[in-house]
Parts: sequence; structure tokens; C-alpha cells
Amino acid sequence: MLWVSVEFGSVLFSVHPVMMSSSCVCMLSGLTVYRIGGVTTPLGTIRKRHAFVMGSAAVLAVVGVCAILANKNRLGKSWAPGTIHALLGLIGIGLMMMQVSVGAIKFINAGISMHSWHGVVGPMIAAVFACAACTGLWETSTAFSGKLILSMISTCLIVTVTVIRFRIPFMRTQEHGELTTEERQFQRAYAGGGSKGSSAAEFADDL
Repeated sequence: MLWVSVEFGSVLFSVHPVMMSSSCVCMLSGLTVYRIGGVTTPLGTIRKRHAFVMGSAAVLAVVGVCAILANKNRLGKSWAPGTIHALLGLIGIGLMMMQVSVGAIKFINAGISMHSWHGVVGPMIAAVFACAACTGLWETSTAFSGKLILSMISTCLIVTVTVIRFRIPFMRTQEHGELTTEERQFQRAYAGGGSKGSSAAEFADDL
């Protein structure tokens, strides 16, 4: 935050990139929770971890948005998005709030299949946030070398999450009986189409 403040001359503005970057990290981490939860970890605990990480991402994003809007007020600028970065950010925040609301409903009603599209939309929203972060970085006056380094770090994080999502199977759970119909469908789809009761049906995810 100190570096951003020196770079752009505003402590208030610096809150925005720091909070939004932290939000992106939390969001990407949340996408991997069900893959790296551990064999013996209760499914309920995994759900709580996912909810905590994604909830933290939402809180950080809200703080980041409030900071940039406050900074716009300080400078007498309009709140209307005037760049691709701002537009993607607005879309991302809107989608995030919707996703968090649906996630909260699913968490409260754990064990009941509902809103099966929640797990599909999550990575898409994360992609929107990643694009917003990239455009925000390249729209700044930061030196090219700084942009390149930050871009490489971001790329490594995104690639790591992508590999985890597509190469590491859903968590094995010893509580298969607790899974909803939706989760069992995820198991079979992502574990190679195994039938109910097969070893492939031991994997689960309601992300």
C-alpha cells in the first residue's frame, strides 16, 4: 500500500488496488478449497472454509470499491465508469454480490440441492475480476517493468488455480451420505462418469 501511495500520491486511492488484489487472491483460493480440503476433513468444514474465503473476498471488494468512490468524490470525478477497467469492475462486483447471495442461501440450506449453476458461474466471475485487475494495471502510469512483474505474478497465480481446478480431483469425502444430488452429479461428471456407488462417486464439490 505504501508503494502504491508513493506511486500515485494518495493513501485513499492505494486502498483500492490493495483491497481488490486481495479480493482476487481470496476468490481464486476459494475456487480450490474443495480440491485441497483433505481426505479426513468433514464436508461441513470444507463448506465453511469456502464460505469464509469467498465471504472475505466480497468484504475486501466492497472496501476497495468504497475507497475508489471516495477518492473520486475527493477529486470531484463522476462515479460513472469511464474505462474498460471500471466497466469490468462494475460488472464483476454486481456478479459477485449475486454469487455471494446465492452462496449464502446454499450454505444455510446445506444438504438440499438448489441453484446448481452456482458452481459453474463462480470461475467465470473470477475471470471477470482477473480481467478487471489486468486492465487496471495496464491503464496506470506504472513503469513497464513494474507492470510486467505484476502481470507475471498474477499469471502464475491464475495458472496455478486453473491447474488445481482441472487436474486435481474433487475432495474425497468419507461422508458421501451427506452429499446432495447436485454434488453427486458433480462427482460423476468430474471423476470420469462413474456410476453411483463407484469409486468415482467418492469425489464431491458444490463450489
